[in-house]
Amino acid sequence: MKKYLILFLFFCLGATALADHRITMRTTMAESGMEGFKMTQVTLTKGKRQRVEDITEVAGHKIVQVRLVMCDTEQEASLDPEAKIYTVRSLLPGNLEGATDPDRELKEGTGTIKTHVKVQDKGAEKVAGHDARHWILDTDTSGSGCIGEFAYSSQREIWTADLPTFNCPILSGQWAESTFDGCKVKNEVTGDVSLFNQALSRQVVKEIFYQDGKKMMTRELVEYSTAELDSTLFSLEGYRKVSQAEFDKASQERMMRMYSN
Repeated sequence: MKKYLILFLFFCLGATALADHRITMRTTMAESGMEGFKMTQVTLTKGKRQRVEDITEVAGHKIVQVRLVMCDTEQEASLDPEAKIYTVRSLLPGNLEGATDPDRELKEGTGTIKTHVKVQDKGAEKVAGHDARHWILDTDTSGSGCIGEFAYSSQREIWTADLPTFNCPILSGQWAESTFDGCKVKNEVTGDVSLFNQALSRQVVKEIFYQDGKKMMTRELVEYSTAELDSTLFSLEGYRKVSQAEFDKASQERMMRMYSN
C-alpha cells in the first residue's frame, strides 16, 4: 500500500500553474508479465484543479479511471463520467492511502511526519524533444503519534523541463502543520530541501521509479499542449455524490458489461 502513497505524492508534485495545459505520459512496467498492458495517463490542468485520466488497455479492452484533484478545496474526487456519480476524500496527509492503517480511525492528539531528502544533480540532457535536467531523488519518510506508525524509503529518477506545471502545496509537502479528525500533524523536511524544491519546480518529462533498488516503472512524455481547456472538465456540476460502496458497485457492473461483450 505504501508504494501507492509514494506514487500519488510524486504524480502531483510541481510548481506554479502558469497556464492551462494537457500532458500525456506513457507508462512502462518493469515487472515480467506486464508486457501486454498499455498504460497512459492524461493530465489536464486549469488553475488550482487537475483532472487525471488513467487509461489501461489490455486484451482489447480499455479501462478509464478519472480523478479530479481540487487543490482549492483540498479534496480529490473519483468520477464515473458514464453514471455521473462521484466520491470525494480529503487531500490532507492523514487521509492518504498507506499513511495509516486503513481499518483504524485516526486518534486525537499530535503526530509527526518526517521526511529526509537526498538529491543528485546529474546535469542537462535532451528528453522528449525538450531541454531537461536529470535528477536522482532519495526520500526516507516516517510517521509517528496520532498519524500512525509507518516508514518507507523511495528512489526516483526524473528529468524536468521548463514547461507550465501544477502546484498544490498540500500534496507537494509544502506545509508545516495540518489537523485531520482531531489529529494535529507536524510536517518536518530535512536534507537537500532547497535542491529538492528546485528539482521539482519544473514539469517532469520522464521519470523512473525504483522499489527496493529495482526499477519498478518508467513514465515518459508523449504529448504536451497549452491550448485552453473547457472549464466543465474540472467541475462536479451534473454529478451526484455517492458512497464508496455505491461507486464501487457501479464500476464493477461496468467492468462486467465490458468483458461480457
